[in-house]
Formats: sequence, structure tokens, C-alpha cells
Amino acid sequence: GRVIRRLTWQGQDEIAAWSPDSKALAFVRINWNDEEHPRSEIRVQPVDRVGRSRLIRTEPFGVVLKDAVWHPGRIVYIAPMQASDLELALMKPGSRGVRILTRNDLDEREPDWSPDRRTIVFVQEWKAYPFGGSNLRLVQADGSRNRVLTSRGPYSDRLPSWSPDGRTIAFLRDRHDAPGAS
Repeated sequence: GRVIRRLTWQGQDEIAAWSPDSKALAFVRINWNDEEHPRSEIRVQPVDRVGRSRLIRTEPFGVVLKDAVWHPGRIVYIAPMQASDLELALMKPGSRGVRILTRNDLDEREPDWSPDRRTIVFVQEWKAYPFGGSNLRLVQADGSRNRVLTSRGPYSDRLPSWSPDGRTIAFLRDRHDAPGAS
């Protein structure tokens, strides 16, 4: 078996995303220095050493790194923009600049890079009577060409995954109108 080794020793650290070369982890640390206004810090920790992680970006409390996907030079993740609005964001680990790829009143989740690293598929959630749901959308890595992949209906589309050749996207569909659905 492999040895389990703790890499960080301070703060409340959240779920991580591997770097493409498997040499580092990006993770969120909740900074409670101001208990009324905690901040989420996106940090990078090399896996070959224990010690000080590098601060990449500070976000308002609630940044969702569990949906982060890292590829050479860029991390796409879900960023909180307002009280209950999650948007798709893109950052370079070596800089503090962030590009917001979506701007709307809906929540974006579960991004996945295409194999050629030009396009991102993601889930867009909405809440509407009598039930909410989600559909899949595509956006170019520069934020252009944001378009619908699956239309809205009595279902939720989720967990998109590109095929290795980039020609197909697999996903799960939960039907809300199926017998026994709630």
C-alpha cells in the first residue's frame, strides 16, 4: 500500500483538485481571522513536501473548489458572485487574475474541460415551479460562445464528462416526471 501523509497543518482545508502533472494540489482554506466575514483562500500545495502552501486567490466565503478542474496553466472553478449565485470562473495558478465565464442569476456547477482544452461543458441549475432542474451548456475557455447543449425539461442533467476523443459528452439525466420521482 501507499503511505498516507498529511500535507497541511493549519486552518480548515477543503476539497482539493490535482494539478495535471500530479505534483501539486489546489485547495480551499477557510480563513476565520474575521469570524463575521470569513474568507476562502485558494492555495497550492506541492505534494512532495510538507509545509507552507502558496496563496493564489482570496474569495468571499463559500468558494466551491470541489468542482474545480485543473489543466496545464488554468483552473476552472465555481465562484460565488452574490448571496446565492454561483458562476463559472477561470484562473491561472500563477496570477491573481480571474475571468468570470458566466454571468446570470442561475447556478453553474460541475465543469469539465474538453480534451483539446478549448471548451468547457458545465451544468446550469434553475429553480422554477413546480420543480427545479438543470441542463448542460458549453462555453469556450475565453468565455465566448456560451450555448445550450441540452434543453430544459422535466429532468436534471448532471455530471458531464467528455469522451477522450472530444466528440461525445456523457451525462446523467434524472427525470422528475418518472414514476416515484419527487
